[in-house]
Amino acid sequence: MADNYNEIDNVFFNDGYQLAENILKDFVSPGGLLHLTETLYANIDDLLEVFETRIKQENQIIDCKKVCHWCCTQAVFINPRETQYITEYIKSKFEAKELSVLKSKVSSKDLNTKNMSLKNVLANKDDCPFLKEKTCSIYPVRPMACRIYLSMNLESCKDFFKHPESKTDYAKLYSFPLHAGRMLSEGIAAFLREKKIDVPVLSLESAMNHILNTENAIESWLSGEVMFPAPDYSDKEYEDLKKYEMNEFGS
Repeated sequence: MADNYNEIDNVFFNDGYQLAENILKDFVSPGGLLHLTETLYANIDDLLEVFETRIKQENQIIDCKKVCHWCCTQAVFINPRETQYITEYIKSKFEAKELSVLKSKVSSKDLNTKNMSLKNVLANKDDCPFLKEKTCSIYPVRPMACRIYLSMNLESCKDFFKHPESKTDYAKLYSFPLHAGRMLSEGIAAFLREKKIDVPVLSLESAMNHILNTENAIESWLSGEVMFPAPDYSDKEYEDLKKYEMNEFGS
């Protein structure tokens, strides 16, 4: 991680921890967790709006547009808290047929990727299960990883899609949103771990496949049960995953 981000990372980590402490206090309930995620996303969206204004003032662009879905085929990693927020949205917005189709797509991608090495997971370019007609079907509740993925250059996203194993054709992304979003989430995770709640990093398809097919998964997770098993990656693979999430392969 670049030295000039160390101080910024600490600020956002502390902000995330404080946010969790203020909302959850001494008891972590499912309702409190939903409120925490809603507040977190509102905060990061407000920050990104200010960031975009500054970018425009500096005559730069965020090269992301509706139906531009080149990034919607790559690996996305989330945590149990985010699966809860997505699932609540799905329950209120999706008809029974839509939910059935979604479950099938989630299960299919999970089956395809679950036994892959991390290297192959990161190179895999299957569509996100939530991608529908080139748009995100859960856009209001999309994970943090998707919110902070802001491209400087559309062509670099296309090149990354075409050459996923390349270490030179990575998407050109703005670093500040990646650091802000990741460290806010890390601060929240630190608070939850102090409460003896495990916060594994999970592939979107694995986590969603589990929660969509398990009764009371969040309640059981908060009570201390291992409801979301972490991938069996080596220490080196987890280091590579951190680099991937911060786009440091491409920096």
